[in-house]
Amino acid sequence: MDNLNRLKVWLYLILANKKISNLFRNQFNVHARLRGKSKIRIAGRNNTITIRNGKLKNIRIGIDGNDNSIVIDENVQIGALEIIIQNSGSQITIGKGTEIGGAKIVCCEFQDQVHIGNDSLIADDVEFWSCDGHSIYQNGERINPSKPIIISDNVWIGRNVKILKGATNFSEYGDRDGEPGYSAELSC
Repeated sequence: MDNLNRLKVWLYLILANKKISNLFRNQFNVHARLRGKSKIRIAGRNNTITIRNGKLKNIRIGIDGNDNSIVIDENVQIGALEIIIQNSGSQITIGKGTEIGGAKIVCCEFQDQVHIGNDSLIADDVEFWSCDGHSIYQNGERINPSKPIIISDNVWIGRNVKILKGATNFSEYGDRDGEPGYSAELSC
């Protein structure tokens, strides 16, 4: 294929993506170059993805739903990140200056929320689940609803940690007499 045909195909794809985005009212505000095996897939309407500048690679985002929001703030460094949203109205935020070695964030219920504060350090193989991934009913009533996960600023999360629904109020690491390495305060 010669250069002129490549240019025509490239322009067609840009215009087609713009029409599809406008048709489904999804907004992509990506101001960083996604490197490695990065991929964004959306099946839904009125979803917003905002990615500011930073060192980002191997980011996979999959959204199946409407009215969801993902914000990755500025100066974030990510080695690998998978985000899975399987419902509507969910919000995921990753604060300024946060570093993630490798993580998975799963929101699979209506209006789930995962918030990771500024300047936090997250090691490899960390998972955030604001839901169970399935419903449990007792006497016709749901007994396992999703709950938000809120991680404060300046939190360090070690390797192979799973943070489940309802985990909030992580405090700064090193709270115990200023000595780093002790467990963070956690409320569920």
